[in-house]
Amino acid sequence: MTGPSADSSPAKRTETGLPNHVYDLVVLLQQASEDVVRYEAFAEDARLAGDDEMVDWCKELADSDREIVARASRMLALRLPTAAED
Repeated sequence: MTGPSADSSPAKRTETGLPNHVYDLVVLLQQASEDVVRYEAFAEDARLAGDDEMVDWCKELADSDREIVARASRMLALRLPTAAED
């Protein structure tokens, strides 16, 4: 975090060592990754219940979030300092 922010979240008021936008990208990556796990668990519950429509929908949601994870990972790799820069 590099400067004051109007956001009231504690992370936005605390020095993290990352610029705000990079911190936000880390959070987006974390949330999307957790959502993939959550949606896959929901799909398994639906499969066990024999609800194929819900299985398909949860799998679609998981796939969508996998795309977010992939894009956020690529974006983050470009924005994090390398070990040589430290």
